Amino acid sequence: MPSQFEPAGQRCLVCGGAVRPLLTVPHLRLAGQCQFVACQACQTIFDAARLLDEHYIGSNTAYTPSDIKFYVEYGAGIEHSALLVTLLQHALAPALAAGTRPRFLDVGTAFGFAVSIAAECGWDAQGLEPSDFGQAGAQLLEINIRSGYLAEGAFEPETFDCVLISDVIEHVGQPGALVAAALKLLKPAGVLLLTTPNGAVITQGLESDITDVLSPGYHLTIFSPAGITRVLADHQAQDVRCFFQGGTSGQKGLFVLAARAPGVLPGELPWPAIRAEAAALTERYLQQLAARKERQNQPDMIYRGALFRLLEIALLRGDHPTSYRYQQRLAQLDGPRAWPPEAFTRLAGLGFAALVQEVPAYAGLFHYYSGVLQSEHLGDRAAAAREFGIARRLFQIEKQTQIFPRTGWPERAGYQEAVAQLNSGQAAAALSTFQALLEAPQEIPAELWEPLYAHRAAAQWRAGRPGPAVLSAGQWLRRRLARLAGRWIRPAAS
Repeated sequence: MPSQFEPAGQRCLVCGGAVRPLLTVPHLRLAGQCQFVACQACQTIFDAARLLDEHYIGSNTAYTPSDIKFYVEYGAGIEHSALLVTLLQHALAPALAAGTRPRFLDVGTAFGFAVSIAAECGWDAQGLEPSDFGQAGAQLLEINIRSGYLAEGAFEPETFDCVLISDVIEHVGQPGALVAAALKLLKPAGVLLLTTPNGAVITQGLESDITDVLSPGYHLTIFSPAGITRVLADHQAQDVRCFFQGGTSGQKGLFVLAARAPGVLPGELPWPAIRAEAAALTERYLQQLAARKERQNQPDMIYRGALFRLLEIALLRGDHPTSYRYQQRLAQLDGPRAWPPEAFTRLAGLGFAALVQEVPAYAGLFHYYSGVLQSEHLGDRAAAAREFGIARRLFQIEKQTQIFPRTGWPERAGYQEAVAQLNSGQAAAALSTFQALLEAPQEIPAELWEPLYAHRAAAQWRAGRPGPAVLSAGQWLRRRLARLAGRWIRPAAS
């Protein structure tokens, strides 16, 4: 295989159009670079190795117990899975109205949360997953996941009312074959739902965070809406509908719904309403999951992950009493823990695997949210400062693993710690915390700059270290605002 990709003469594997060099970026798995090219006609993106070697495919990942614990307690994307099931509920609305129990297959189901949610909705749901991740999910979620790939003869034709292929097609070397195999499994009135990163946000320069879209070394074909629509049409899929969500563009994720026959899909699929319904389904599912684990007396990582997400959901909608109840249940499960300085030093010396086994994967955010509840719900600002301080140190440790999405979070926690110190009469401590933040100004999120300087001015004044005697109008306003401030700045997406 040539070491340098030359686009001359190469054609798009979707539409046959000419391709052009797009980006060269470091490989996420191996040493070296990945060279991405884009079709000038349909805007689908390819790894250059994919064009040069038709046998180049992604590989299965071996999942460790720490990977599984991290995923279950913190990651998982349950909201995403709930959105997929909700979209399929709307697509299957006529059958559901007739009382039919849909047969559902999730191809490449990973841990299986989409299967679990569909099962909770009363569907006949099963998954197909080649990695050991699926077997862990089958056991912990008590669902049906078959081990293997979607190969000829894996299932009888025309078996399923709906087939889901979520974030899989970008990994396979023969995406058209995957689509064809899935369509064969559908009943005549069946529907197919695909999700995949949207390559068009890169070719059109719409997205600021492109790492997840490209995922160099893992993603082989990154479809545009035109590209995936072409593949589906080539395999006789009908009535293709595209929806978008996520990222700074609002279009980072591509959701593609298609039917096996014309006239199957409802005329209208209200995407905003579907997203709102999915949020309600997420919370309802988590409550059911937690209740089942309580009935079974199994306070395992599934149970802890469900409680943490319920805490977060309630807090972000401003329901502090409900959020506090979940916070207290988690605190009782994990037990009291002292956090002397040497504890953080020891944790900082651990790698990702050992860290996740030592503390819950949600530990940093749990203490951050606990600080919010201490401040806003209980009114104990001194306790809030302690919780935010613990969160700040944990965020710093989590960030070092390069696994947790922690950009800006140590600084957010440090800011909240300083504000809580200021509002609990610890002006000198607050001033010290503010000054420590300003030692690395490049790490401070943009939304914190104005309130940080305002609160630091208040801390200087209260600590007896005022600035110049003559204040500009802007400085006066900031100090005036500082005396009125103290509200929590809600967490921004990381």
